[in-house]
Amino acid sequence: MRQSWILIVLVSGILLTVSTSCADKPKSLNPNGDSELALLMRAMHEEGMRTKAQLLKGETPELTVDYHKLFSAKPTEPAKVANPLYAGFATSFEDAAKALGNEYNGDKVNSYKQYVDACINCHREICPGPIVKIKKMYLSERRLLPSLSIRNKSLNLIFWSLSLYLHYPAYIFLTSFINAPHHIDTSRELSDIKLFTCPGILP
Repeated sequence: MRQSWILIVLVSGILLTVSTSCADKPKSLNPNGDSELALLMRAMHEEGMRTKAQLLKGETPELTVDYHKLFSAKPTEPAKVANPLYAGFATSFEDAAKALGNEYNGDKVNSYKQYVDACINCHREICPGPIVKIKKMYLSERRLLPSLSIRNKSLNLIFWSLSLYLHYPAYIFLTSFINAPHHIDTSRELSDIKLFTCPGILP
């Protein structure tokens, strides 16, 4: 009886280990196995969605996928990659990814749109199947505007604070000058007026 319990525990442990290891592996979308290009594009989509979330939070995205592998990864259907248009689309997408990842790029939102556009353009001509999924990568203006509004308000606050800091000394000087007492010699002014008046008008 004791041996049977030990056997049950061992078998249960083995089954649990196998099921856990299988659950950790991503399920293949292709019954014949995923090609290198399919896995690369899946990684590109995941990075695109992650970049979208970062931009909505006002964060600077960091791209980690090697997009140059678009030219060397083995495809599921070689005939599609053999299409002369593919190389041109791959080059356009790689350029868009470089622009998005450029640390000196000050307009990440527009660069991200071009990044998604390049992906859509390629799939529209070569493999239209995933287009519905790719369109979800686009940024929603309704969700983007609040984050941009907060950012703009912060920039405006910084601008006005800096402007006040720079102009405050001049303001203090002008205020003190205007409020300072000025002594006017009225007798001198009257004598000056006499010099410029016609004889006989004033004594």
